[in-house]
Amino acid sequence: MRHALPIEELPCSGVKHRFGLRAGYPGHMPESLVIGCTLPTSGQAADPGALGALAQAAEELGFDSIWISDHVVVPERINSSYPYSADGQFPSSATHPYLDPLACLCFIAGMTRRVRLGTHVLVLPYRHPLLTAKIIGTLDNLSGGRVDLGIGAGWMREEFEAVAAPSYDRRGAVTDEQVRVLKTVWTEGVASFEGEFYRFDRLGAHPLPVQKPHPPIWVGGHTPPALRRTGRIANGWLPIGARPPADLPPDEIAAGFATVRAEAEKAGLKMPPTKLFHLR
Repeated sequence: MRHALPIEELPCSGVKHRFGLRAGYPGHMPESLVIGCTLPTSGQAADPGALGALAQAAEELGFDSIWISDHVVVPERINSSYPYSADGQFPSSATHPYLDPLACLCFIAGMTRRVRLGTHVLVLPYRHPLLTAKIIGTLDNLSGGRVDLGIGAGWMREEFEAVAAPSYDRRGAVTDEQVRVLKTVWTEGVASFEGEFYRFDRLGAHPLPVQKPHPPIWVGGHTPPALRRTGRIANGWLPIGARPPADLPPDEIAAGFATVRAEAEKAGLKMPPTKLFHLR
């Protein structure tokens, strides 16, 4: 489950301002709390009937948001340690179906009217940023401005190598540059870009998102680089907790959020990341 704890008003004008806050959080509960849910999309759950029914049930029950995870391929042999299981083993196998999150959210958008649609998380280096910009812009239009873009740098070296993604060892820098590409394309309409990993002459990737200046960007993970990235470039933090070794009890959540806000202030942001979603 995801619990959203608002700190201040989001800068994205297309997002509803749904909450009040008692001063002093962390340490005080907000006046209201919204809850989102993750939908399973792998193994036996990779069924269109089940996915659609679960999404509609979540909306009817009043859930604020629906979130879907991302893997392009599942290698048969994985030596990388999965950070959200006690034994480090990834719970899905190479023979199990694993639905694409963006295709799933487009499917769900046509079956729902209110619930927000999020990725938890989209591993940005797996896709070219122009492709991501196009799909997210399309999804935000088709859904009436309901997209939340949760992003991550990834953890599985074998998957990076399989899809020929840019350097696994520099995946954090690749992720940061991708976010710059997305914001540039979404806010300038016709844009060019010259970076270390991506470059292109003036072009457009329309339709632009309905939400302005762009859909909320959430950063997943709880490592120091993830916290710094959240503070510098995101609208909110999207950690996973209660999954040993990633327990993330309340004191660690509070410390992590303090780091996020400190990093935002260091970057000179007028409005630092404003919400926390905690996946359990």
